[in-house]
Amino acid sequence: MIGPVGYTGFSGLERVLKKMMEISERFESIQQHVSEMQPDPAIEKNPRQDAGSFRSALNRAQERQPTDGKKTESLAETDSAPDARRRAVPSATTTEKELMDVLRQELPKYNVPPDLALSVMQVESNFNPGARSPKGALGLMQLMPHTAASLGVEDENDLFEPQVNLQAGLTHLSNLLSKYNGNEQLALAAYNAGAGAVTRYGGVPPFAETQEYIRKVFDIRRRLNEGAPQS
Repeated sequence: MIGPVGYTGFSGLERVLKKMMEISERFESIQQHVSEMQPDPAIEKNPRQDAGSFRSALNRAQERQPTDGKKTESLAETDSAPDARRRAVPSATTTEKELMDVLRQELPKYNVPPDLALSVMQVESNFNPGARSPKGALGLMQLMPHTAASLGVEDENDLFEPQVNLQAGLTHLSNLLSKYNGNEQLALAAYNAGAGAVTRYGGVPPFAETQEYIRKVFDIRRRLNEGAPQS
């Protein structure tokens, strides 16, 4: 098995996962405080922002499980809007423990640093397995259906399954890191804006959204590694 660049083994992964949960919960607390002072209508339209923290999103899903312990099928929240605006909710079959187990299982398999992968997930979906963006990106790593199809995931509903989404998303991110010889900025730019845009501009595109995306990912990654033992 090829370990990701910078991967420090199981204990290192556990440290990063624990720190990720702490950051996610602090982010939610700040977000709630700000929204109480000045509600932002954009938050209601963007499921990436209303997902809540890793833990709270999964706890909400857990609360919807039957009291007899049996699991229900995955649910999707719909309204009268067209399918393009339909928002999914976290899978009712996904618990916090199950998602943590999936992360432990999948992260070491790909040539992607776990701290980078987790930072991408935080920015993309805030760890909401059922997130659907206004543009149609789905799941934990916010994959577009056509991108997922090119990676072997033909049914877009499968992207709401954490393991399927992680496998496809990590494969995609790993491919981009390989394409750009390990240049994380270019790989993130391509993940956000597409490889065509990176080629067209000969580097990170001059898109405010893409540049802010890269900044956010690296900022979260920096916080993940604060206090980490130096190798």
